[in-house]
Amino acid sequence: MLHLVWHQTFSTKPFPRAGGNRVANQSIEVMLKLLQDVQRILKHHAAEFLERQGVPLTTVVILRHLGDSPGITVTELGRRCGLSKGYVSVLLDQMEVDGWIHKFPDPDDQRRKRLRLSEAGRSFRSRLERMHLEFLQERLQALPPSQLDTIIAGLQHLRDAFGDSFHQNNT
Repeated sequence: MLHLVWHQTFSTKPFPRAGGNRVANQSIEVMLKLLQDVQRILKHHAAEFLERQGVPLTTVVILRHLGDSPGITVTELGRRCGLSKGYVSVLLDQMEVDGWIHKFPDPDDQRRKRLRLSEAGRSFRSRLERMHLEFLQERLQALPPSQLDTIIAGLQHLRDAFGDSFHQNNT
């Protein structure tokens, strides 16, 4: 799977197939291309939305992880965000000044800090999520409900085909 992701991200050549149904393989390639396009478009719209709000994407990523994993360490937060511990620490210091997070000592190791959102941080995260959902709903309202149901069912099947190991390893 990692090879496929690496290939789709960094290669311009078609992914090599080991036989099988040529039509099915072409459909899979079209699906992967569409998923990449949709991901790129959504990321672009999210970046534009956040820019208008004056909020860096990294701040939102950190807010999401802290909200989903109260008590997480700086090191683990950096790993989940794909950012260095030093960079995350700088961002967290500013978020603490802004009143969005609380740092507290790890009961098992006083040198290590644990993190959680403050009430202001939870409120800010909730407000951003609500505004972003409204933003997306405006763009998706043109889809007929039956088409949206079909898309949702297809995405659920795709997620189920790969299992839930990614979600479990990244929460």
